[in-house]
Amino acid sequence: MTAGPPGRAPAPAESAAAESAPAEPVPGERPAGPRWRWLAATRRYLAGFSLPGLAGALAFYCLSLTPSLLPRAWYLQAVMSAVTAAIGYAVGLLAGWLLRSLIPWRPGRAVRRAGHVALAVAAVVLIPLFGVLGADWQHEIRELNGASQPPEADYILVVGVTLLLTAALITVSRGIRSHRTSRRTNAGTFPAAGTGVSPMMPKNLANAYRSGARRST
Repeated sequence: MTAGPPGRAPAPAESAAAESAPAEPVPGERPAGPRWRWLAATRRYLAGFSLPGLAGALAFYCLSLTPSLLPRAWYLQAVMSAVTAAIGYAVGLLAGWLLRSLIPWRPGRAVRRAGHVALAVAAVVLIPLFGVLGADWQHEIRELNGASQPPEADYILVVGVTLLLTAALITVSRGIRSHRTSRRTNAGTFPAAGTGVSPMMPKNLANAYRSGARRST
């Protein structure tokens, strides 16, 4: 039985066997399982948040738990804290934009990473701390007003629901902003709705006029 030429194409059975064979894992590479895909998606989602915005949201969240004149139900406190934190995120974005406009210095990757670590440590400390302080303040206000005391688990719900609502509000606002940005970008390229006239038409007409004048001369 003679062997075929060295440059012959592989048989269909050989190619099918090669495709069905499992790929060998690369040393040091993590398997692309559902768990790692979920972690990668979470990391990309968190990376889209602004560091000054998150700092402003954390500061405003802590301020929202300060004592009030009247006691609040846990769900009202959660909604108010979430709205306040979302406003703080917007204030942090504005402050960061002003600093970038006024100061020409730009932090490097190591400085940004240190800022993220410091903010994460501050969040881990301040969020539960002000949750406990807010619960104590609400207890004192309820005692002064003669109101009944809610279960302790309600104050844990305040922190969890506040985080979820704040993330939802910021995500919706980012989606609206990106939609507006894409609409403005398309408005500079495509004709405006209902007009049929492109903003680039005057420039194209001027170029056509120049080329015609050159041909005539």
